[in-house]
Amino acid sequence: MRSTTKLLLTGLATITLALALLQGTGAVELTEGDDIGQSIVLEPHPGPNGQYAYYDENDELAVDLSASNPNVAGDGPNDDAVTGVPEVFTVTNEGDSTARVWIESGHPLATFTARGEPVEGADQAVHLAPNESLAVGLRVVTTDEVLPDVVVDSFEVNAVVADDGGERDPGTEPRDSDDGDGSAAVEPSDGTTTTVTSPAPNRRGVTVLGGDDRVSVGLDGMHVAGANVTLDRVAFAATGSVVEFDAAGQPGPFGGLPGLGADHVRADGYVQLDRERVPDAVGDATVYVSVDRDYLDWRGAHPEDVTVFRLGSDGWTELETEVVKRGERVHYAANASRLSSVVVATRLPAIEVTDARVETAHVAPGEAATVTAELTNAGRVDGERTVPVTVDGEHVRSLTVELLANESTTVSERLSFDEPGEYELAVGGVDAGTVVVTAESPATNDGPPEQDGPGTPASDDEDSDPARPSPPQVDTDAAEPALAVLAVVIGATLLVAVVLGRRLVTP
Repeated sequence: MRSTTKLLLTGLATITLALALLQGTGAVELTEGDDIGQSIVLEPHPGPNGQYAYYDENDELAVDLSASNPNVAGDGPNDDAVTGVPEVFTVTNEGDSTARVWIESGHPLATFTARGEPVEGADQAVHLAPNESLAVGLRVVTTDEVLPDVVVDSFEVNAVVADDGGERDPGTEPRDSDDGDGSAAVEPSDGTTTTVTSPAPNRRGVTVLGGDDRVSVGLDGMHVAGANVTLDRVAFAATGSVVEFDAAGQPGPFGGLPGLGADHVRADGYVQLDRERVPDAVGDATVYVSVDRDYLDWRGAHPEDVTVFRLGSDGWTELETEVVKRGERVHYAANASRLSSVVVATRLPAIEVTDARVETAHVAPGEAATVTAELTNAGRVDGERTVPVTVDGEHVRSLTVELLANESTTVSERLSFDEPGEYELAVGGVDAGTVVVTAESPATNDGPPEQDGPGTPASDDEDSDPARPSPPQVDTDAAEPALAVLAVVIGATLLVAVVLGRRLVTP
């Protein structure tokens, strides 16, 4: 039996963490009379992170994340950070009995993980069927206060024969598990063997032999969109026959998978499942996936926006998807009738401008014109959108709205213009019309003043008292000669007065 003998983690010449895995019978604890420990084999993982594990000069499996590792480049984990390194080495049960395997470690900064969750302590043990392998990784937390050359207490890899009366693997016990994916896993019946291979972080091979009950298969966080989106587990009703399938994940369509193509949905990752060796009778499937919370925040999505689609004969069909656990990762369960390829996607809002119009078409310089827009959220989830208001194609203002799914609203904005001219307005790319700015506000009626028609009330400034006599009417054409005669008479009278005055004063 090979057992890990040491684990080194260093960080940028300031942190050295040495975790020693002791070799010998103390490395794998055995219950009295059991020889299962001799059948547990530790080896470097065949995936990319397997380069951190290698056999040293003593033929001991060393796990080294430091710059001293001859197989990798880099300076090791960063200080003041959380570093997750999945699938570093494998634990394989080469015996004839199912084994319960766990790791004992009291180190506060490094945690061994398997299937996406800690595998430290008997209460977090995992079951390994004969010839089944388990990928083990590390989660390392470094801080500024960590001193260099810290030697961590040794830890032990433990393996005991699993029996019906002892503790059970949380991943196979018939209850809601605490492994983070919320699955309702079932202890395999006698004679059932489940094997999962991991040729790459985004690929898994699954074989279930002899299952005649509901089977839950852990996939150790298979990458779908890197580690941001992972396929953690599948559960299905077995039929007693052999069930075999390969699964692979990628962010975009691949291997002949059609694109999602659904309205107001963004695909985050595709899982292709080879169904050629899955009997038609295998059904009642549940798919368990998880999404990194920081990834959701980066996408601007909420946990409730995530959904899962299944590929059937009629294309992609959305499944009933529910959140089963929240934390640094959000875990989901999606119910499907059969095992098939799936897409993990995010529902999107779809807030669009449905109409835009200018309310005031003619204004004077400096006078405000009003533009109005109607917006509708035709998407699947609530959302927020900011739309630009443009004048002659130039962005001058912004309108922000928050709408529930299928909700509409009307918003307005007032704009003023300093120079006369014609201005084209638009909101969110939708033409709103033209505003004409003139030197003076245009008259409300360019024609002659309208006369009050019959029955039209007099204006407020007219005197409606019938007792008051009307002002005299003057004929202007006849008045002009009369004024001329009057002027002549007045002039002659003045002349006579002057002459008489002179005569009266003559001695």
